[in-house]
Amino acid sequence: KHILTHPKRNQETSLGNLVADIIRESLGLDLMLFGSGSIRCTELGPIVTYGKLAECFPYVGKVYQINVTADQLRKMLLHVFRDEAWQGHTEFYQFSKGIRMIYSKSKREFNLAKLRGNDLTGDKVYRIGIQEFHYMNFNEFFGLDISETYINGKPRIVSTSDFDVINEYLSSHNIIDKTVEGRLIVVE
Repeated sequence: KHILTHPKRNQETSLGNLVADIIRESLGLDLMLFGSGSIRCTELGPIVTYGKLAECFPYVGKVYQINVTADQLRKMLLHVFRDEAWQGHTEFYQFSKGIRMIYSKSKREFNLAKLRGNDLTGDKVYRIGIQEFHYMNFNEFFGLDISETYINGKPRIVSTSDFDVINEYLSSHNIIDKTVEGRLIVVE
């Protein structure tokens, strides 16, 4: 319908919402964390050619499913949102539909953190998706030793190509529209 944008990597974007949602839905995940830096264009659409898509998403890689508890996911997200994230010096993510976070920079804590209507606390296990590069650097990027997640089930590859998942979806869906909807709100 209109141009989707990705103006900054450390904020929710309409293009980021689109790709995170496509991968979550296509692979049957509870949440997809799509690396903001993997989106190499500031806008896409309304007509998307294969060439423009390849230019926008030049890094083809696997998607891993990691099973994490709500407490583990909360710890991971707090690590992602540390002070360096707002200065652009760390990895940052686009989050799929179903998550709602209000993060306080001054408190370094969530005022609200819910996934699929449930508070991000406790031992409920969620299937999250991350790209291969982020899986290979899991401990550093998420501040959690990946071996701590093994009790919830071993990580597994759910797609050999994130690009192919996006391309396939866009090829079979005519009109796609996403907006910034408040999945991540940052307050001082």
